[in-house]
Amino acid sequence: QKMIGSRVPMPKTDEEKSELYGKLGRPDEPTKYEVTIPDTHKDYFQEAAVNEFKNVAHKIGLNNEQVNALVDYQVAQINYQAENQQSSMAVQKEEAETALKQEWGFEYDKNVRAAQRALQVYGDNDILELMNTEAGNHPAVVKMFARLGEDVTEDMAQNTQNNTLAVSPLDAQEEITAIF
Repeated sequence: QKMIGSRVPMPKTDEEKSELYGKLGRPDEPTKYEVTIPDTHKDYFQEAAVNEFKNVAHKIGLNNEQVNALVDYQVAQINYQAENQQSSMAVQKEEAETALKQEWGFEYDKNVRAAQRALQVYGDNDILELMNTEAGNHPAVVKMFARLGEDVTEDMAQNTQNNTLAVSPLDAQEEITAIF
């Protein structure tokens, strides 16, 4: 008799499942979940995706503690990927440098300076940001900027919109035109 009284019968209908989930701590509605996302990770969790997650969690009967455990797991995965990406980019950068040093030999430093000049002259903020990603570690991209930079002189590099130390002739002309 003690064994029969302590067992929970398997729910057979959706109503019985819903009742059981409620007894196990599932909120009445998906909107009632209190999801805690760290402020440092709010950009990774879009409101629509979180709401959809709440709907799925409610459908499968998760309680608030289980939902937050899954959110914590996702935060940990984001952290792991960010750390892994940084080390991966460092390895890619090293591999690209090694490949370019083998290909260019003694010309390596000269070609890197040429690529940097081309970035100063032709690169805008979007390109500069892109070069800080995996794209900037690809030898083909560095070689392209090095080829562009062969025709760029130091004076040209100093007189660009990206140079904050001096005003380029183009910028100066734009300022003159705007004043008059």
